[in-house]
Amino acid sequence: MVRFYRALQSSDCSYCGGLWQCAARQRNAAASASGASYNIGLKNTENGIVTRFPPEPSGYLHIGHAKAALLNDYFAHEYLGPESRGAFICHFDDTNLSKETKEFQDSILEDLNLLGIQPDRISYSSDYFQKMYEGYVKLIQLGKAYTDNTPKDVMRDQRGKGIPSACRDMSAEDSLSQLAKMKAGSGLEWCSRAKISVDYPEKCLRDPVMYRCNLQPHDRTGKTWKIYPTYGFCAPFLDSLEDVKHALRTNEYRDRNPQYSWIQEALRVRHVDIWDFSRLNFVRTVLSKRKLTALAEKSVVCDWDDPHMPTVRGIRRRGMTVPALEVHFEARAKAKRDQS
Repeated sequence: MVRFYRALQSSDCSYCGGLWQCAARQRNAAASASGASYNIGLKNTENGIVTRFPPEPSGYLHIGHAKAALLNDYFAHEYLGPESRGAFICHFDDTNLSKETKEFQDSILEDLNLLGIQPDRISYSSDYFQKMYEGYVKLIQLGKAYTDNTPKDVMRDQRGKGIPSACRDMSAEDSLSQLAKMKAGSGLEWCSRAKISVDYPEKCLRDPVMYRCNLQPHDRTGKTWKIYPTYGFCAPFLDSLEDVKHALRTNEYRDRNPQYSWIQEALRVRHVDIWDFSRLNFVRTVLSKRKLTALAEKSVVCDWDDPHMPTVRGIRRRGMTVPALEVHFEARAKAKRDQS
């Protein structure tokens, strides 16, 4: 076993990569031959299907990401048959400045290629910072958002107990004034929250934070922005703006689906259909990017492509093929419960 593992470590992956790409091109035939199907009755497909895969460039893709990417690609390009008019968007959610790198961004595109996926379009949240800011200003003007300087620990306690913030009834004018200070980088103690509910049964919907300050320069926009939207605002706003028609999300986001719809309704933008699918769990391993990053940085494993890692590159070195992944995911496409 030791000799085998060392051989894997020293092996040239270029040949394996070629096999993966060849296998990816054949995955449709393999799925057809096995009789597998994603026929789950996706609704509102009359005008085609446009999906998006929104990775945060803060780590390498793992097998859970592979499932999401393959599902999105299938629905966009194959679900409606040969006449499908769909599109697959790879949308980088580059709003978490402290964790993102160009290395991870490039690796994601390379891994999609290994999976046989060619995005029809590549975009970034940073492409739309100005439009998102303008949309959020509108949300405040409509009385559906406010700025808040409540300390984090107090805010957490208030949300848990269903207590409204003292800033909740702040006028739109005052909130906009504080938002402008946040944008200028002088209101660092402030954040801005959607005015949804203070006592909603799901605590994640109790006036969630939509904008925060961050003075760290952005890789693509430099020092232009000092205020950044959270994923909770980016996803519904940009999905509508980019003409996404079906947002495929793992069921860990199910409790946040009402927030997704609330943002679109509050801003009076086009509605996007949500389809939940089961999250993939592993036994005796982890899929957390934070934990996988720690393993790589502490040299517990050789790198992100170590055969012990559940990354796309790691499972490639273990000999896994795209058609095998396809068959596995197709057999569980309708499942809503997490799969192990």
